[in-house]
Amino acid sequence: MAKAKRTKPRDHLFRWRMTLIKGTPAKYLGYVDAKDEAEAIREAAKEFKAPEALLDRIVATNDDF
Repeated sequence: MAKAKRTKPRDHLFRWRMTLIKGTPAKYLGYVDAKDEAEAIREAAKEFKAPEALLDRIVATNDDF
């Protein structure tokens, strides 16, 4: 009997809720689809035009659960 071909697993993108911690209350930026938290922060910085000085203040929360 022939064996089934193995295929590569698809890269699953998760939905991340992006928040900018700049003051109280925190500012909601929006949602980004990415594989992991670091990639989500980079994507949000580009998409929402966050200044370089505030990149360490962007928080990604996995929203798929």
